[in-house]
Amino acid sequence: MKQTQTKESEFIATIYSDFSDNFDENFREICSNKTIRAVVLVYDFEEVLQIDKSLLELIRNCRVPVIIALKKSVSKVNFEIAQAAHLCVASGAVKFILPEKNTEISAREALKLGLINNIVPIEEVENEAFAMAEKIKQLAPLATRACLQAVIQGLEMPLEDGLKLETELFSRIFASRDMRVGIRAFLEKRQPVFHGE
Repeated sequence: MKQTQTKESEFIATIYSDFSDNFDENFREICSNKTIRAVVLVYDFEEVLQIDKSLLELIRNCRVPVIIALKKSVSKVNFEIAQAAHLCVASGAVKFILPEKNTEISAREALKLGLINNIVPIEEVENEAFAMAEKIKQLAPLATRACLQAVIQGLEMPLEDGLKLETELFSRIFASRDMRVGIRAFLEKRQPVFHGE
């Protein structure tokens, strides 16, 4: 098995992992890094039969979008990781095993169910995940994080509390420097450069 390998480029962290060693420690560090705007998680291992639920929660609750890149494996782990990640790109060779039914489904079926976001040839999986991350890194990071927070926490709240949370998050973003940067760029008809402030 490969160990967890991490690399960072400007605003994007990439993790190659089989989830067996120091994944949680590395992942926590990345998710708490305020300069990171997206995480690409490359998973291409067939040996992993199960994944600890706490690791799935760690992925799900990351404060920046997590994009999973699935290449060719067939396992229940694929289904669990795809559900935990915020975005998922897979090759047509990937198969998902639905845990409650122990039924195998194809990538095409997973796409129809909304479990994954895109299917590409196996050699394009990582590139497509990085392309998604590149688009995300251009967005206002405070707004992206607030959207994730509203969705993740809002799902666990009564509707009224979820709407209050959304209002609080909007108020914080509205008072941010990035909001002014975005408006100025719009008026000047140019691309904004967000700072996360």
